[in-house]
Amino acid sequence: MWGGRASDSNFQSNVKVYQYVNEMALHYGLDLLVENVVCNVENPMKHLCELKEKYLDIHFVFDTKMATFHEELNLLYTPEYEWLWKEGHIRHYHVNDYAGGYMNWSNLHTLPIGKGKVDFERFFSFIEETGYQGGFTVEATAFDNDGVVDVDMLNEQFRRIREWID
Repeated sequence: MWGGRASDSNFQSNVKVYQYVNEMALHYGLDLLVENVVCNVENPMKHLCELKEKYLDIHFVFDTKMATFHEELNLLYTPEYEWLWKEGHIRHYHVNDYAGGYMNWSNLHTLPIGKGKVDFERFFSFIEETGYQGGFTVEATAFDNDGVVDVDMLNEQFRRIREWID
């Protein structure tokens, strides 16, 4: 719905096209998910709220890094935003860490869990409390400059997540 250089500078145009794109997705048996990606003009949570007001059955991907980039991860835990999970709007989670400050573009890198400042123990505890039974996409740059995949680091990510959700 937004992202890249233009980010959310034309968000209202994107809101208008959502219904058309969603109808196409439904026609092919797909569930269109809107992610809380980084913004230049506003913030992702404001946009998610606006979309939900217009499209009551909208579904989302919630990304921990993007939320932390905008200092919005803690909003997920508040009663004001419990509609996100209580009404089933969040259908998937992207989990990755972030080490920068508020809208610190130079630090917007995909980091493995534990290499930034996201409190994943709290996050996974909360997710478990909500009864979420869906999947997670673990986002972590897993290869070095030579293209060698760090399998041990990836396995460590999954081990830690299993500890938190078991």
